[in-house]
Amino acid sequence: MARPGRPDVQEQILSTPFHQLPAGQWAEVTDLSGEQAAVSRIAELGLHVGSRFRMLKTGSPCLLEVRGARLSLRMDDKLKILARPVATEFLMASLDQIPVGGRARIEAVAGTDSLSQRLMEMGLFEGEEVEVIGVAPLGDPIELGLRDYRLSLRRNEAACIQVTLL
Repeated sequence: MARPGRPDVQEQILSTPFHQLPAGQWAEVTDLSGEQAAVSRIAELGLHVGSRFRMLKTGSPCLLEVRGARLSLRMDDKLKILARPVATEFLMASLDQIPVGGRARIEAVAGTDSLSQRLMEMGLFEGEEVEVIGVAPLGDPIELGLRDYRLSLRRNEAACIQVTLL
């Protein structure tokens, strides 16, 4: 049995050092190890076991997209990050791209601090499942169902919410 926070043997076989992923590839972190200070700092920035990211630029430093933010990392001996590629057909760029009747799980809430705070105050948190109930005749706003209520968002606000299609 695998230790908590550590990948099992099958995950280790499917995992690769994050810097070896091609540009544009989505991946999920399977192992994060190294100096405690470096691991803690990278977790504060949103990169932890189970989190998803997209490789934007390979090399050193490489550029990652994590929870709607960009993160530049240099490869060094202080930190070891293993990741496994994720099938992109289940990932969508943003909530505004989900069709009516579609369901999705929120992966990240991006945007300005005030916008992301307002969206989270309305109940749009990471891990929440939402359903697109309808769209106004001119395409804006979008009506969502989450938990036990309905919420209308402007299309540009929905574009700040990264989701995984269910």
